[in-house]
Amino acid sequence: IELRKGARVRRMPLHDFYLDYMKNQLEPGEFVQALAVPLDAARRQTRAYKISKRFDCDISALCAGLAIELDGEVVKSARL
Repeated sequence: IELRKGARVRRMPLHDFYLDYMKNQLEPGEFVQALAVPLDAARRQTRAYKISKRFDCDISALCAGLAIELDGEVVKSARL
């Protein structure tokens, strides 16, 4: 994620941006300028799941994003 305040730009991994529920690294006057999304590797499987009563108009009861990268039959990396 790329953050800007005036001429100052700082970058960090997205997982470092969020500190806690409703808390992030944004400083006063700072905004999100860009978000880099890496292209999926050929052996990576990515899935997102949302469970709620009304899919399009409801706060999720449960939401998860999963990414698993395989090396043959071995899990090389996994992220939740």
